[in-house]
Amino acid sequence: MSGSLFHFTKSIDNLLGILKNEFLPRYCLEEVNERGRLIRGAGGAVAVPMVCFCDSQLSQLREHLEIYGGYGIGMKKTWGMDKQISPVMYVHEDGLAYTVLSNIAYQLEQFEGANFPREDHVKPMRWQMEMASYLKPSVGEMFFDHEFVGRGFYDEREWRYVPFMMDFTEDELDGCKPRLTREEFLDEDFRQDQNQKISRLCRLSFDPRDI
Repeated sequence: MSGSLFHFTKSIDNLLGILKNEFLPRYCLEEVNERGRLIRGAGGAVAVPMVCFCDSQLSQLREHLEIYGGYGIGMKKTWGMDKQISPVMYVHEDGLAYTVLSNIAYQLEQFEGANFPREDHVKPMRWQMEMASYLKPSVGEMFFDHEFVGRGFYDEREWRYVPFMMDFTEDELDGCKPRLTREEFLDEDFRQDQNQKISRLCRLSFDPRDI
């Protein structure tokens, strides 16, 4: 375990952009096969707005650098905790954690199907979606260079910032979607529009002393 959270990118321009504009969330497309029940209507993949970090020693980062890029910035972990950045929970279908979470999601679906006013069940379903944003298959596929490739995620020791969209009204969101379907994500113009909207809403700020 490191005392820092590292974020890596593929170009020096991206790194300079972070130093100038702070961290800007971007939608990332993820496989949801092992947590599909936890994200209703997600199909095979869903795009979540996030900024990703890893909690690893520098000596253990060779493979990580090859995939995510050789330009990086290390932030104090205390800064990350203050910003409510959280480690993801790695799950697999045979694990008890996945079974428990799936049953919670199933109960929420039953609650939604009951004859209750809309305002009584919308928030529980939104909480379900937020919870699922911090789950990740221990082994699965990632969208990389326009295709899905196999990856062992557990070794990444990922920490994640996901904007808490429930803090915003519909007017404040102004068409910014909490999640994108695979089809929406693959539409480059639509994805870039959503990236711009989420970045305006949810910049992840830091002070030079946090680096």
